[in-house]
Amino acid sequence: MLILIVEDEPLAARRMQRLLQEAGYGQAKLAFTEGIDETVQWLNANPQPDLIFQDIELSDGSCFAIYERVVVNSPVIFTTAYHEHALRAFELNSIDYLLKPIEPENLRRALEKHRRFSGQSAQLAIQTLIQQLQPNSYRRRLLVNKGDEMFSLDCEELAWFRAEDKMVQLSTLDGRQFWLSQSLDELQRELDPTQFFRCSRSLLVQREAIGKVALHFHGKLKLELNPPIEEHSGAAVSRERAAQFKLWLGS
Repeated sequence: MLILIVEDEPLAARRMQRLLQEAGYGQAKLAFTEGIDETVQWLNANPQPDLIFQDIELSDGSCFAIYERVVVNSPVIFTTAYHEHALRAFELNSIDYLLKPIEPENLRRALEKHRRFSGQSAQLAIQTLIQQLQPNSYRRRLLVNKGDEMFSLDCEELAWFRAEDKMVQLSTLDGRQFWLSQSLDELQRELDPTQFFRCSRSLLVQREAIGKVALHFHGKLKLELNPPIEEHSGAAVSRERAAQFKLWLGS
């Protein structure tokens, strides 16, 4: 078993190592990173860990920047002294949320949850939790420009967003298209995850825009979108996001 511990305080990292040994994980292979860039580099260079213990406030910024730069399918147990990060944590594959100083009994409960809710089961549990805790807090309308005119679009009208260079192309379900200066990362955070799915680094789709889904090469999924993306034969869900997409689409 491979466990990644992301912690910028050496004493806290050593304490986590000791607590894991006491909890029966002494044979697990442990890896340690301290900051955002180091963690992104480690995740890009190594197999996905079986479990991540993630401190939220790192010396070089919020840990959520990590998950905006690299796809992580591993379950995450967040550790922090601050309650306000709890919901965002659950949005990122979180199995549990431990407040510092971490107590051995709380760690044991979190590890037990990891054993029970792993892989796709964990993803589905987290998605359900988000729906229950924060059903109406996402953006309902989007303001866009076209020439000298401004339009306010209901989010239910939106079909897909596609990143191209430093801009994002938006299409509505009825085929109107606009260009936005917002990034896909920003849009993903602001839009309801029960209705919008990040298929890849360059594509965010609305549930109602998906026509057909087919198996594609290398574990990808090919989508038929309505309206279609111009100059493209179709759209695809990356291999890393395919399992989560199937759960999302069936929920």
